[in-house]
Amino acid sequence: MTTPDYSAKPLSGGKGTPDAPCLMSKASLVHAQQHGYLTPEIVDEVFTDDPCWVDPIVRPIVVFVNDSLPDDSAEFDRLDKLLPRIMNATKISDREVEKRVHARVLCQQARKILHLVDERRRRVCEVSIATREAWLNGDATEEECRQAAAQAAQAARAAEAAGAAGAAGAARAARAAGAAGAAGAAGAAGAA
Repeated sequence: MTTPDYSAKPLSGGKGTPDAPCLMSKASLVHAQQHGYLTPEIVDEVFTDDPCWVDPIVRPIVVFVNDSLPDDSAEFDRLDKLLPRIMNATKISDREVEKRVHARVLCQQARKILHLVDERRRRVCEVSIATREAWLNGDATEEECRQAAAQAAQAARAAEAAGAAGAAGAARAARAAGAAGAAGAAGAAGAA
């Protein structure tokens, strides 16, 4: 009994099945097939959306994008074209190289979503990202990156505390306005 050509299988949302896998599971099956260890007996063991060889930064992004598509999406054809790139996104054996690759990917992704960050925290986040990018270029130390990250975290906590204090003040004002309104209504009812 021979195994089917998994590279030709259509993609599906969620984890899928071996006949219609998600992109990560398909990558796992095709990887096993290309490396000669996929047999019909172990398809269920190899069928996973968390293969041991994939880069830990790439996997959650691929799973998120795949799972965000509706099951009947035409976008699966476009997503399927990424299969070779995903299969090349393997774990890096050199820890320092891996750290730099992950830092670059995370900085790029952080810049793409920076506009979503509350304005009170955005500037300190920009500094933190810029410091890590400077480290990648050899213009900042690891200690400077730690300090910038700590400042970003401190700013985030301060903004959350300020937001919580503002929300608590608004709740007190609403309760006071509600009590005043109730007292006014009771007075009006008594006068009638």
